[in-house]
Amino acid sequence: MACELPIIATRVGRLPKTVDDGRTGLLVENGNVESLKAAMLAMVKDKDRRRDMGRCGREKVLRKYSWNETARQMISVYESL
Repeated sequence: MACELPIIATRVGRLPKTVDDGRTGLLVENGNVESLKAAMLAMVKDKDRRRDMGRCGREKVLRKYSWNETARQMISVYESL
């Protein structure tokens, strides 16, 4: 997302909380090859959608994962100990 590209990821671990399905990328079911194939083809066929998702992802990274925000969250964790 930091590279302004849409993400295709599986619905495992923290990925569903990181990738906003339909906004910053597409989430597919783990092990579902057809779902992965469909997501990849959808991205290949729609340049505007790729661009829009990439921009949304970049904005999310800048907002949620900036150095200042990361430091703020870390300080908050240390203060709670």
